[in-house]
Amino acid sequence: MNVAFMGNAFWLANTHDAFYAVTGAPRPAPYGINPGYNSFVGSELSVVAGYALTRFLQLEAGYGHFFTGKYIDQSLAGVGGSRDADYVYVQTSINF
Repeated sequence: MNVAFMGNAFWLANTHDAFYAVTGAPRPAPYGINPGYNSFVGSELSVVAGYALTRFLQLEAGYGHFFTGKYIDQSLAGVGGSRDADYVYVQTSINF
């Protein structure tokens, strides 16, 4: 069994850049290019555990907490504000 603890921090490339989704497209409003906003998107702490069930089958589970940064706080201030986010996942990998 493997267990990993991770910490990540995220910034826009610069304040003239968009906040992109995993697809590579800019996120829709209320996010946008706002040169007057801070470029810090947020930080994340997570723990991931993996276990090899067989030589070909791996099971992995994880928990993460995302702390919003100034850019998200400023972007969502006009629509009710921002909140931190928690997520949990379980996945399998099959190697053949």
